[in-house]
Amino acid sequence: MADFPRPELDRRLTALSKDLAEFPPGAACPWPLARIFNELVKHAKRELPDDPIMRITRLLEEGRGDNGDATDALVGTVRALITQVRLALEVTEPSERT
Repeated sequence: MADFPRPELDRRLTALSKDLAEFPPGAACPWPLARIFNELVKHAKRELPDDPIMRITRLLEEGRGDNGDATDALVGTVRALITQVRLALEVTEPSERT
């Protein structure tokens, strides 16, 4: 599977955050959007294997909802995680870090 370049990851994370803003922060994150978050986080983890925040960022798991259609993570929490991933991606290119 090809990885996204950082600008593409950031673009997609931004779009996901905007989509999640349509839900109340205290609502459970819908599973289809959680799956997108998980995939973007996987790409970011491969891009930033030494970043301490990326190392502890966990993937979302399918959880509550009548049909397992949401996660246990709240929309507000997922949006905050997206912000942290985006900040990690803003760091200078790996070859420029010391």
